[in-house]
Amino acid sequence: MNSKLKKYFILFLYIVLNIFFIVATVSVASFFHFNLDHSLNTIQNWVYHHNWEIFILAKIISFLIIYRILDVYSLNSVKTFSRNKKNINIRVYVISFSSFLFLLFSANPVLNNQFEFSKILISSFGNIFVTILDTWFFFIVLKKESVTRIAVIISFTQILFFTILFKIGLHVHISNVASNILNYIFLIYLFKLNKNINEVIIYLVIFLLPIKLILGLDTFWNNEFSLLTSQNEINITHHVVAIIGSLVYITYFKKAVIKEI
Repeated sequence: MNSKLKKYFILFLYIVLNIFFIVATVSVASFFHFNLDHSLNTIQNWVYHHNWEIFILAKIISFLIIYRILDVYSLNSVKTFSRNKKNINIRVYVISFSSFLFLLFSANPVLNNQFEFSKILISSFGNIFVTILDTWFFFIVLKKESVTRIAVIISFTQILFFTILFKIGLHVHISNVASNILNYIFLIYLFKLNKNINEVIIYLVIFLLPIKLILGLDTFWNNEFSLLTSQNEINITHHVVAIIGSLVYITYFKKAVIKEI
């Protein structure tokens, strides 16, 4: 099998494994619920409230199988991330903070009466963990490809994956899935720009984590359990504007470097 076909096979296998373990987990849970004479509505509610636990479990198992069988997670790939000790460019702070403020003010948020602290924690952890794992996976498999080609491949595989999840009955918010795809692509672009993993971490910590904590924008729950809820709906357009603004700033403004933290 040539290298290009192997890449596509790995991506396809990753999707198939994720779907298999999600379906398997839901099936096992449903079996025990039916044995306890629970209604179909009770099972659906259980799945809805445990979407992230099911999703994270499937992601971890799928990634480990890929690692063990196909050696995607190679030592060289780890070194690509770990050996980086470059200075952090101040523009990363600027684009992260400005993107956060742009989405926050665009949302015009108010306190959410359905706020649940435990749900916020699992949602935020799930979103960040899956973003890091998937971005890492896509970079390892596609690191020799151009950003444009990576964008096309990520978009296709994620749309296919979440369309299947939607068809098998999982609650999926399409707008938030689309924004996640943009984040994957932008994170890979950011890393390929300077080969500096610290810049990716800064973007995650200053922009992505706070926006998920405060506004939700969750793949499965949207902002149902978040601290604040948006009076103005945040959609894919807002994320596109934030990323285009970031790209313009990165491309046209002079570099300014601060000391490594």
